[in-house]
Amino acid sequence: MLVKKSARLAAGSMISDLAAYDRLSVPVLAVGKDFRILLINEKACEQTGYSREDVRDKKLFDIASPGDLKSRMLRMFKGKTLAGDFTASGSLVTKNGRIRKVEWQCRIRYEGTSPAGAVITFVDLTGAVIAMELARIMAGSRTVEETTCRFMDLLSDPLNMKIASISLDLEGGETLTYTRAYPHGGMQKKPRHALRDSQPAPSQTYSRVFMLVSGDRAIGRLELKTYGGSPLMAEDEAYVSRLCETLADGIARLSPGERSAEHPPSAGREPPSEETEKGRQLLMDADESREMINHLMSMLPHGMMIYGRDGRVVMANEVAGRILGINRHDLEGRSALEIARGLREERASGRLMTGRSHAICRALGTGAPVHNVRSTILVDGWRRVINTSAVPLRNAAGIVTGCISTLRDVTAMESIVRLGNMAVKERNVNDLIEESLDVILNASGLRTASLYVRDGNTLRLKVQKGEHEGMPVPVCADEPDAQNPTIQSRVYLSGKPLVIKDYRRCASVRLFDPLARKRPVQSMAGIPLRSDRGVIGVLVVATGEGQPLADVHVTELTAMCSQLAAGIDRALRLDL
Repeated sequence: MLVKKSARLAAGSMISDLAAYDRLSVPVLAVGKDFRILLINEKACEQTGYSREDVRDKKLFDIASPGDLKSRMLRMFKGKTLAGDFTASGSLVTKNGRIRKVEWQCRIRYEGTSPAGAVITFVDLTGAVIAMELARIMAGSRTVEETTCRFMDLLSDPLNMKIASISLDLEGGETLTYTRAYPHGGMQKKPRHALRDSQPAPSQTYSRVFMLVSGDRAIGRLELKTYGGSPLMAEDEAYVSRLCETLADGIARLSPGERSAEHPPSAGREPPSEETEKGRQLLMDADESREMINHLMSMLPHGMMIYGRDGRVVMANEVAGRILGINRHDLEGRSALEIARGLREERASGRLMTGRSHAICRALGTGAPVHNVRSTILVDGWRRVINTSAVPLRNAAGIVTGCISTLRDVTAMESIVRLGNMAVKERNVNDLIEESLDVILNASGLRTASLYVRDGNTLRLKVQKGEHEGMPVPVCADEPDAQNPTIQSRVYLSGKPLVIKDYRRCASVRLFDPLARKRPVQSMAGIPLRSDRGVIGVLVVATGEGQPLADVHVTELTAMCSQLAAGIDRALRLDL
């Protein structure tokens, strides 16, 4: 009885402490040692479709696949490992029945020296996983039927499909149709979905047709019907349309081979030898696959690299080159370990990356997929955190011929999570601001960062960090006013981010900085710090020459400022 009571008190204390996570801009789930969900914040509700009432008294693995996540959490709860956090891949079932591929980031919470539960965030990687798997399908399929059916199966769980069909227009006006049905979908998704909706699942279905076009020729169409309550969103339609382009090219390339297989060589003509035919097929596969996979790789929002059996890069997309700070063409022909040495790649422990710990080397050596190898690299003097996964490629005989690797720069996400934890734990507002600006400066590769905090009707410069040489002298105290042209004033009054992508060429900048043309600045932005009390400050950041701020950087900065604002608000309330 006393044990149960103390457990309830600990859970109550934990819930009170975790309330600060509710305002954070990343999805957060907090669970107790029994995996019961104690908190789901607004962002997690938005991404999963569940309300707080839906998950009340439910467990994490009612909506998530156990796999590596559960086993590693259990080890930590039982004290079998001292690591405080980890990353794992898995699946999440949304309320409308979609199964999404996610990357979990888990941090164990302690009450004193004993584990009391965990705080978990996640990133939806469904799009990247689909595109990566489609590359494997295109590389391994040998018939149109196999290609089309595997493609439809690939979309079934992420989109919660009921029926999918592909109709191909053949020569002579005939139509060939392949259909797949998925009877185990709907709101009560397989294999287990404990959060039953109190309302009956909608009986209607949603239908959408996508054209299959190869070059300038329409070769067929894809029709998708999803279960009621799970309509295709605009981003789903855009992504499926792009995948259909790759599918159409793959079908167009396979069709001539299938037709030639149906018609044997003419009588009297000596058939080619087996060795010659194998050589011709390999050359054809290489030429056709390169163009098709190049197109597929360009679709991915993450870095993607293809390695040969010898561990050297065969192809890389633009994103991979950008993450590593190396032109993608310069990556080709270099081995994984050569690239690692050049970037001074280190494991999470701080040790240099070796073949035994490198995802590419492990995938090629063992023939098994390797997921979520976290490491740091040095790019342009900044330490970046990257996440690498590798999946082996095999030929028809099952022999490993290379691997596909996906690469993600997770520096910003790591920083957002870190700032969220600091916002909850740090009680001294000055320490919080100092440490937070160091994190933001490194995560976004900024030249300078200046934080203004509201003091009555005045914005006062609290902290400035970074390289100050050649930069404008900051205004120490600024009165926000409609006639005031400074970035911090305009952002404070509007409550919205303001981005000047080309600082030196912007005419309005010269109203408060006459020497703007001579500054070593590419972009400058102001991001509001918004808490429950409204805008409590403004972060003004600048990037160096040749480093323009993209929309994704502004989104990341906004998320980090949201964490910082929540932390400042909490620290000030505790100080009172």
